[in-house]
Amino acid sequence: MPWSSLTIPMLLPGYALVLTRLGGLVLAAPMLGSDQIPRRLRALFAAAMALVLFPVLLPTIPASLTLQAALPGLAGELMIGVLMGLGLQLLFNTARLAGMVIGQQGGLSLAQSYDPLSNDQTTALGQVYYLVLFFVFLLAGGHRAMVRSLLDSFQAVPLMSFTLGEGHLGLLLDLLRSSYLTAMRLAGPCLIALLMATLSMGFLSKTMPQLNILSVGFMVRVLLVMGVAAVSLAASGSLMADHTYDTFVIIRNAFSLP
Repeated sequence: MPWSSLTIPMLLPGYALVLTRLGGLVLAAPMLGSDQIPRRLRALFAAAMALVLFPVLLPTIPASLTLQAALPGLAGELMIGVLMGLGLQLLFNTARLAGMVIGQQGGLSLAQSYDPLSNDQTTALGQVYYLVLFFVFLLAGGHRAMVRSLLDSFQAVPLMSFTLGEGHLGLLLDLLRSSYLTAMRLAGPCLIALLMATLSMGFLSKTMPQLNILSVGFMVRVLLVMGVAAVSLAASGSLMADHTYDTFVIIRNAFSLP
């Protein structure tokens, strides 16, 4: 039975709550919140998603809900979406951190480039690691897991029932720790190779003082980083997939999702 003009205003407070939670994810998620996507298109995407989900969630919304009663709950709904989006943001920042560390140690960070996805300066190697992680994320079904986590949040955390607790604050700490450890594991082969190269060139400079170790060493470090990064990056797919899985486990545990 179609909704009448009298029932639609009564449903707007509940729709606003659903839209706010979806809007928080669209605002903070790395793929959906990119500045390269027009704001109107992002708003339209969130509104369309909320319109699709609203009939399913309608039985859980109190019939007597008013706009004045829904206003205090908007902040909590926004917080849920933003926390999930920040978790995904930290997931992709892992690749940028690994590329930045390798670039700084290998002499590749002298040429900074603009990353339109993050609206920030990054290294070329950081972009390469980011793109590899992005494709691993898609192949591992991360985009579907993101939507599934958001849908399950409506069941685990009903509308207007969210309260910020220690578990939600610990969510960011756990994600930061996991992202940092994974970034160091991604950059580990290159860092070890650079350490060995530095020690070797140090011994070489003592045995051959006439050799210009600065100019030669710079080229050696660049070529070594490019070679080791190409080999290690090709074998890091499973590590990135495991990190994606661990990120969603941390997010789902923080919100007690089934």
